[in-house]
Amino acid sequence: MNVRSTVFVAVAYGLLCCCALRGQDAPVTKGTEARRPNIVMLFVDDLGWRDVGFMGSHFYEFSPYRNPDIPDGKVGEYLTDRLTDEALRFIEANRKQPFFVYMTYYNVHTPIQPKLDKVAHYRKKAPDGGQKNARYAAMVEAVDDSVGRIVGAIEELGLREDTVIVFFSENGGVGRITSNSTI
Repeated sequence: MNVRSTVFVAVAYGLLCCCALRGQDAPVTKGTEARRPNIVMLFVDDLGWRDVGFMGSHFYEFSPYRNPDIPDGKVGEYLTDRLTDEALRFIEANRKQPFFVYMTYYNVHTPIQPKLDKVAHYRKKAPDGGQKNARYAAMVEAVDDSVGRIVGAIEELGLREDTVIVFFSENGGVGRITSNSTI
């Protein structure tokens, strides 16, 4: 196990232990029962890479995905949206009991494969702080939209007070495509 995975496992284990303790030790108000929280971890960066390194994903962002663990959707289905749809189905199905969602999007790394309808918006924008790749920006927006859909569903289902949402990324953008100067 390398240092990066050891740190991740320690963080995840710590979160799970804290939540388990919270469920056991939480004060119970008359007429209610203690409930362990739901946990949603959104990790946006390298975990979709085939080698957690420099080569990018060997899966496609559009169906057919070439991913043996995800049945292909209809031609043109966007993988980021598909993963989010699967998470939303899981949350809905498990809303009456504590659940754990761990989302690691393949976006926003190579291959750069955005939804083309999002690219035009960013092509019209002037470069800002070294950010000038419209295709990459459209991929970032796709992840942002998906995270918003998950948070929105949790709120709509009335689960926000019982849900811990952790969003993290481990190192910034693809250097040859975007600027990391603000990191």
